[in-house]
Amino acid sequence: MHDSKSWVAPEITLDLLMEILARLPAKSVMRFKCISKVWSSLFRSSYFCNRFYMLTSSPGPRIYMSLMDRVDYSKSLLLSSAPSTCSPSSLVFDQDLTIPAMGGFYMRVVRGFISFTVSYKGRIYNPSTRQLVILPAVPSNIIAEEEIYNICYFVCHDPVNDQYKVLCTIAVISEPEDMQKVRSELWVYVLEAGGSWRRVAKDIQPHLPDALELTLNGVLYYLAWTDSHTCMLVSFDSRSEEFKMLQVPRRVGDVLPRVDKWMTQIEYGGKVTVFDFTHLKESGLWKTGRRKNGRARDWFYRLVRCI
Repeated sequence: MHDSKSWVAPEITLDLLMEILARLPAKSVMRFKCISKVWSSLFRSSYFCNRFYMLTSSPGPRIYMSLMDRVDYSKSLLLSSAPSTCSPSSLVFDQDLTIPAMGGFYMRVVRGFISFTVSYKGRIYNPSTRQLVILPAVPSNIIAEEEIYNICYFVCHDPVNDQYKVLCTIAVISEPEDMQKVRSELWVYVLEAGGSWRRVAKDIQPHLPDALELTLNGVLYYLAWTDSHTCMLVSFDSRSEEFKMLQVPRRVGDVLPRVDKWMTQIEYGGKVTVFDFTHLKESGLWKTGRRKNGRARDWFYRLVRCI
């Protein structure tokens, strides 16, 4: 029998400690980071972050909505719907995730992190901990030489190396109508301590990206234009950082320029599909196209009528 005065509780193993802490609310985790450098380092470890994300992620879908004042960009709201309210008939945005002077355009959500753009700079926001990270400026030649340019930030996750990466596309065109001259640069930033921008794919064909992207199986996809009539499906492998470009073919008689086309990419049947809804309003038709059997020149098209 142990003497109650001399008995010492056994030390909690690190694995058990991680499991206990991963079940705490986000606010408690933020407070406990101040206990010691060891605990602060523990909370920043990739294992704890992934474990915390798995345990706190809701089983159902969550929809985010960003509202901004068109005159004063600092006046903004970031709302979220609870998973139980994501029904086909109604949505209730009952969670306010806004922080002061948040602002931002092109909100993207990746594994619990939210990215957006403010004054041409990328920002990463963790709604659980209310932490906001402002990415450093991109050392781009285009930014240094041009006053007006197009910039997009895409966030993706490398599941093999467990890394979050930001792909920044910067482009400038001669005229929106003809696009006779296109310049572009691609930069990658790894979200880790000491991270910095690296220019990649310097030999890729210059292109103007669309603002919407799709991530599927660790590969990021977006549509881009090399001229006013040539649309490309661009893919970025988050692990190898390899880019591929595939021209999206047009149907016979389709001569509309980029400024009159409405297209994006979606997931359909587990594959990336180009969704063309240019004529949806007047004819009730939209077009989907995707590669067949993985061959670059073999595309399958389908016309769908909206009833």
